[in-house]
Amino acid sequence: MDLLKEVALSQDRALVIVTHDARIFNFADRIADMDDGHIVKIVDNAAQLE
Repeated sequence: MDLLKEVALSQDRALVIVTHDARIFNFADRIADMDDGHIVKIVDNAAQLE
């Protein structure tokens, strides 16, 4: 994850990761919470998902 984020930032690119693995949430700048294919909430950090 650190390597992916570093490459994305160094090349001024966006990195989109779709996962159910909560360990990845702390790497995110923003998180889109989805339910049945629809975005229900967008938060700036993982603590706001609780």
